[in-house]
Amino acid sequence: MQPPDRVGTALWSIVTGASTGAAACAAALLLIPKSPDTLMFIFGGGLAVAVVMGWVASRGITDTWRRAVTAAICAFGATLLIIGTIVADLLGRALGIAAYGATLTVIAVLAFLRARAGAGTA
Repeated sequence: MQPPDRVGTALWSIVTGASTGAAACAAALLLIPKSPDTLMFIFGGGLAVAVVMGWVASRGITDTWRRAVTAAICAFGATLLIIGTIVADLLGRALGIAAYGATLTVIAVLAFLRARAGAGTA
C-alpha cells in the first residue's frame, strides 16, 4: 500500500469543491427565477457548497488548517467558475447553462474519485 499523496489530495479536492459549487449555481440558475436577490443567494450557496465539498474531499489530509486552506481556495475557484456560468447563460441561455453544469458535475465526480484515491481511502 502506498502512502497518502497529500499534495494530490489537496489539488483534486480543490477541483472537486470549485466545480461542485459552480455546478450547484448552474443548477439553481436553471430552477429558480432570476432576480438580483436570488442571484446573490445562488452565488452564496454555490460558495458554501464549494467550501463544504472541499472540506469533505480533503479528509485524507490530517492537518485541520491545511484542510481549511484547501476549502477556502475552493471558494475562490468556484467564484471563477461561476463567472463561466454567467458566460454560458449569455451565450446559450438554458441549454448553455445545462451543458456547463453537466460538464462541471462530471469533472467534480472524477476529481472526487481522484482525491479519494490519492488519500488512500478509495
